[in-house]
Amino acid sequence: VWISSSDNSGWHDYGEIETRATYNYDYIVPQGQENSIFGFVSVKADGTADKSYGNFLDNIAFKEYYYVHAKFDGGENFGNVTITPEDPEHFIFTDLDSKEVGWSLAGSKITISFQEQDRIFLGAYINGVFHSKNDTSFWTVEKIQEGKNVYSFKRIIDAAVTVKVVYQAKN
Repeated sequence: VWISSSDNSGWHDYGEIETRATYNYDYIVPQGQENSIFGFVSVKADGTADKSYGNFLDNIAFKEYYYVHAKFDGGENFGNVTITPEDPEHFIFTDLDSKEVGWSLAGSKITISFQEQDRIFLGAYINGVFHSKNDTSFWTVEKIQEGKNVYSFKRIIDAAVTVKVVYQAKN
């Protein structure tokens, strides 16, 4: 349960996402939750006992976000995966220590990159479909130094995205 409340002089909140309320709330529906109910009750109206006045919701909007998961099980010495949104306002990172997991606004553009370090990048499964590093119609490749490249692809978000990086040990 997430509750935002207000009397007639300022905003207050209760819940577990934010500790101080603002006029902008992001509520992310937990993965697997099939139904969400949103309600509003006027508790104390401005200057009248009639609760049908004041403190109503205005400019409420619901936006569709999709989960993007590009975290991989290797350490930083294996390589780095990064999600870069075209517009940072359209992406909510959920792992503040990395740029590998979050929620992207439907219709927004992101770039997902893998930077080689001590492991050779072979490709990646994107939503279960394997894309070899040799697939130049899919990957953009940037050479950063001899034997180390950055492989990236762009995506307009219209569904959840899961990336599983495939790499091998260097010989």
